Amino acid sequence: MNIFACAVWPVIIAAQVTLSAAVELIETKQVNYRPTATADETMKARCQLDVYQAKGATDLPILLWFHGGGLTGGSKDSEETVAAARALAQRGVIVVTVNYRLSPQVKYPAYIEDAAAAFQWVHQHAQDYGGSVKKIFLGGHSAGGYLVLMLGSDQRWLATHQLVITEIAGVISLSGQTVTHYTVRAERGLSDTTIVVDQAAPLFYASAPCPPQLILYAEKDMEMRVEENMLYLAARKKAGRKEVTGQQVKDRDHGSIGGRIGQLGDQVQQLIVDFITAPKNAK
Repeated sequence: MNIFACAVWPVIIAAQVTLSAAVELIETKQVNYRPTATADETMKARCQLDVYQAKGATDLPILLWFHGGGLTGGSKDSEETVAAARALAQRGVIVVTVNYRLSPQVKYPAYIEDAAAAFQWVHQHAQDYGGSVKKIFLGGHSAGGYLVLMLGSDQRWLATHQLVITEIAGVISLSGQTVTHYTVRAERGLSDTTIVVDQAAPLFYASAPCPPQLILYAEKDMEMRVEENMLYLAARKKAGRKEVTGQQVKDRDHGSIGGRIGQLGDQVQQLIVDFITAPKNAK
């Protein structure tokens, strides 16, 4: 089933969903989503994913989730990411959490290429885990939000895998960067305050067709991040892209907008579930 897996460890966990019902989760860990035969050591170490699914899952939506960390750090194995994946899996969403290569070991566009390769793997293996190939959503926090916006806005990344962005059911960005990412700018020798909007920026594609997008950002977000997300939403609206919606999440900062998804009753968790299960997005 997992032809690129070098180590796969299924773990079954009983998790409480409500006071009266429980859902057993199957967790499949450390699956290589790039062929190991042609991968270098950095790719082998970082290009791995985990799958969280309800036991007996059938034709469920899939959320392919990318962690934050400024494109220089972070991991799918963080406590917050694991908690979020388990909470969403308990609510009927198969969650695939992804590690990708990081700067400075690699430079733009390697991390976007990894995101595209992860999508291709999920597209190929969706049914193996009880998911629907027609319901693959992308989501991410911070740098992960940047990656999914790039993947869901610029056709060239999926085209490498003979796929098109219309095969993405929807995109969820939490406090993602919408101008050219500051790490990409740093790789070019530019400062954080040198604003660039080029082909490495989601904002560059504001007029381009795209899957439905949910843009969330925090009331107390990091410097310039509120303004970037507001500008992105305004540009999409000006271009008539009604499939792009968003809102500011009150009483959250840059970390907590993504860090609390695994908590019972979390507002962002509910917004994600509502977006994935919305009739217009549930194909």
